[in-house]
Amino acid sequence: ADVINTLMKRRDFEDLEVVTDSLPEGSELAVVGGGFLGTEVALALSKRARKRGFKVYQIYAEKAPLYQYLPEYLSIDLKERLRRHGVLAIPERLVTDLKTTDTNYDAEDDDDFEPFVSDKDNTVNDDAVVTSPVDVIPAQPIRTGRALVNLVGPKRERANLNYVCIASTHIIPDVASAAAAGLEIDSRNGGIITNDQLEAANGIYAAGSLASYYDKAMGRRRRVNRYDHSVNSGLTAGTNMVTSNAARFVPVPWRDGTADNPLPPNPTAPPVFDSGGLLTEQKTYTHQPTFRCFLPELKVMCEVIGEISSDLETVGVFIDKSHKTSAKKKTLPKAIVEWDQISSPEVSGQDDGLSSSSEASVAPLSDVSTTSPYRRGCVYYVRRNRIVGIVLWNMSDQIERARDVLAHSHTFGGANTVARKIPIAPDDWLTIKHVPAKDNEARPLITEDALESLVYF
Repeated sequence: ADVINTLMKRRDFEDLEVVTDSLPEGSELAVVGGGFLGTEVALALSKRARKRGFKVYQIYAEKAPLYQYLPEYLSIDLKERLRRHGVLAIPERLVTDLKTTDTNYDAEDDDDFEPFVSDKDNTVNDDAVVTSPVDVIPAQPIRTGRALVNLVGPKRERANLNYVCIASTHIIPDVASAAAAGLEIDSRNGGIITNDQLEAANGIYAAGSLASYYDKAMGRRRRVNRYDHSVNSGLTAGTNMVTSNAARFVPVPWRDGTADNPLPPNPTAPPVFDSGGLLTEQKTYTHQPTFRCFLPELKVMCEVIGEISSDLETVGVFIDKSHKTSAKKKTLPKAIVEWDQISSPEVSGQDDGLSSSSEASVAPLSDVSTTSPYRRGCVYYVRRNRIVGIVLWNMSDQIERARDVLAHSHTFGGANTVARKIPIAPDDWLTIKHVPAKDNEARPLITEDALESLVYF
């Protein structure tokens, strides 16, 4: 059976449901990619793998997962939470080659590569990896093949693994035929240039990840690789297609002066046309695409609206769980308790919904998410004093408010001012983390969804 999963088709994702039942005991699995998809897959595999004593690695070129999208402090915190759930980080490694073999290759016999060694910070507590005997014989045939992965980082390494997932979400649109037909191509974003009605030429429309359209809320041209965008832009383009110039104007018979069809007030005026009941105006595409990243083991629901990049200036606003005074404890309303606390008996049993003073000690696996200081909040992304993106961290109830901020209240007036744009809690309950913009010239982003494809063959 195949031991390299490219996650390109539906059956590739279905294979993840049964892969842990088709690998021998003590197998090692790896997910290549530190983006949203790679993080979700690594955590899901880890949940299944713990029951059989497998090791799950996540390999990426950055310092931490989602490092290209989240502020560094939030990305590092996420890395630690993943580690506590058995996902072993292999950061700052670039995969340069990947191939299958039927033999158990030993890297010690290769002078060009050193044996694969996981990150030094990947010490997993005993409570993070749960092993138990397998009670049911797997119904799937055992996969005996191996995957050889060449890595370049601080040193050259080679990993001999039982199963590898390539979790890249970067999409390069095929615009060759459009360019040959004379349509204008966006040299920066790579898509077909359209107006804000998704029209590329007279009667020709583009939608989804193929369209490079001007977003008034962002103040710039965008090309978006998101399912939500594909659906909504397709609906808008389809609506505009049936209200195009050819369909909008339907002639009616010329008025002959009879009682049933009187002459117009000005008989010398040009012939009168009407719409025949059809829509007469093109619809402007104003939808702000959203996508979600659900990490159930970490009790994190991350929702993204607009454009996000860790290179931009960011302002993080989170509920501060370090209140020590009894006054604050007494005034904390029950309504502020997050959904992730309800499922944890140890936390939901507290009267004030706050983390106890014992957080400094190592918490059991079930309490990992409650020890993080970033449990509910949002991150604003700013470019040239304009809010261009928002990440909601366990704040699904504020998603429409976030859309309104991007559309109507996007002016950045300082960290303290922007913290009040989306209501989270009283000011004295909040912690604000302001991170200046990075040097974009040092690491330019080619597209909005920054390159996640880390495998080069």
